[in-house]
Amino acid sequence: MLINELYTLGIVVLGIVLTLFGIVFLLVHIPDNKEFDNYRQARRAMAVAYLFFAVVNFFELAFRDTDGHINIMVIKMVTISVAFSQAYLFTFACLRLLGAGGGLHKCLGKEPVPVLALVAAVFISFCVFDETAFDIAVYVFMTIYFAALVYYTWSFTTNYRRFCRRMDNYFSTDKAARLRWVAIVFFTALGVGVTAFAAMWFTSTYFAFTFDIFAIWFYSYFGFRLINYLWEFEHIHTAIDIPDIEDVIIQEEEEEEEEPETALTYIDKTNIKLEQKLEKWLAEKKYTDHSLTIDVLAGELATNKYYLSRYINTLKNKTFRTWINELRIEEAKRLMFSNPNISVNEIVSKSGFVDKSNYFRQFSQQTGRTPKMWLKEQGLLSEK
Repeated sequence: MLINELYTLGIVVLGIVLTLFGIVFLLVHIPDNKEFDNYRQARRAMAVAYLFFAVVNFFELAFRDTDGHINIMVIKMVTISVAFSQAYLFTFACLRLLGAGGGLHKCLGKEPVPVLALVAAVFISFCVFDETAFDIAVYVFMTIYFAALVYYTWSFTTNYRRFCRRMDNYFSTDKAARLRWVAIVFFTALGVGVTAFAAMWFTSTYFAFTFDIFAIWFYSYFGFRLINYLWEFEHIHTAIDIPDIEDVIIQEEEEEEEEPETALTYIDKTNIKLEQKLEKWLAEKKYTDHSLTIDVLAGELATNKYYLSRYINTLKNKTFRTWINELRIEEAKRLMFSNPNISVNEIVSKSGFVDKSNYFRQFSQQTGRTPKMWLKEQGLLSEK
């Protein structure tokens, strides 16, 4: 049948795509720089993921009979072994691309042993058990797999929020959006894994062929994104080392406990000095600088960027980016109030926004209306 031939072709093309990207991940040069360690580890993990999937794909082809059918036990064995390996490797790679480390990385770093043991157990069960016993083993493996997915999802979402917070506490623009594709890839991979199990029970060749076509697109998309990651990394790497605000607070609380009790603690005095410097900085409207970052502001205030980030987060109860954008929107309002006929381009430039789309988005988020609607409410624009 034509669909069987197309399905076979889909498996072959997917195997070739996986093999080519896997080789590229291993061979394409990465600068020998410590700041690229995360990327290097992610590339190695994905090389293993792609090449293993390719080998298993071709292994599946070898078990097809002359009519193009595949033993259902082979399908289940392939699906489970690939699902275990891909879930772990994709999670590990995505976390490294976001700069996640510490205890979580150490925990995930120890997991290849149990993951490999589970994959080996799947192969052994396939070789030793009859179909009935293997089906029972499949349910056990599925339970373990979905429990792992819950853990991986929690790990990724927790670290993705931390990554976004680090970006927002360093840049005045939405730099986190540059790696939003990592979140898209992770949750798509999650969906692919769940869909693969559905394909295992609904053994339709049409369904399997559609799945292969989607897998070709997905693995190609991630492959190209991963290869081009260094270009994205250039724009965000300076913010990767910004600690979580909770860590800074804990550290400062410990330092405060060591200070003798006085009318004003050391941190209180530092906050007062910083507030005085900020008043002068705000009066000069330096927040309208398009390239403003927490580093730039810390340098102008002669303070530490980590402490400054903590100060903004706790005393102003917002991230650096949110705070700066609020100041810029207020400046935009002042510009429009003083000159209702001012052009949008001039407002964008003078208030510090990078482009018009960012200006309109921030204005709508903060005021709940467009600039034109706001002008009408202020009586600065006729209803005509």
